[in-house]
Amino acid sequence: LNIEEVIADAGYSSGESLQYCADKGIDAWIPNFGQYKPERVGFIFNEEKHQYECVQEGGNKAILPFKGIRTDSKGYQKKTYRSSESDCKHCPLREQCCGKVSKFKKLDESIHKPLYDKMHKKLTENKAYHRRLVKRRSSTVEPVLGTLINHHNMKRINSRGLAQANKHVLMAALCYNLKKYL
Repeated sequence: LNIEEVIADAGYSSGESLQYCADKGIDAWIPNFGQYKPERVGFIFNEEKHQYECVQEGGNKAILPFKGIRTDSKGYQKKTYRSSESDCKHCPLREQCCGKVSKFKKLDESIHKPLYDKMHKKLTENKAYHRRLVKRRSSTVEPVLGTLINHHNMKRINSRGLAQANKHVLMAALCYNLKKYL
């Protein structure tokens, strides 16, 4: 099958899946997950210098240069941008921006942020088309999944191994299709 277009819910939003779709030329419509932020309030990103810059009115105009890529506790790779303590030390907005304890501002973002930004732009510019796709998906795919999960014992697969799980899914799909055929 040549897949040209894919629609999925935010549960499938990951940098790896967006990268795969981009590499294969698949037109994906996948909303970004809940933690995604299209922009950082009070900061702009300078692409030439690869750094964030404070633009808050009354602030010290701190610079947050790129400090490296780190892996968080969940295994996600993130780019870290951090100001120096001297930049934020005497800033009148330090407490509301950095917090009471921290003496510097730190921003983390996914290494796949350009892909998430591209998807965000695509979904906001084509709201009507995306809404039609979601409506079609909810009328065709969701009822099938609901029936399989709630009436064909697919909340949990009680078998070991991928081959056995595959048999379980195929039998549930066969039952579903036979019921529809009858």
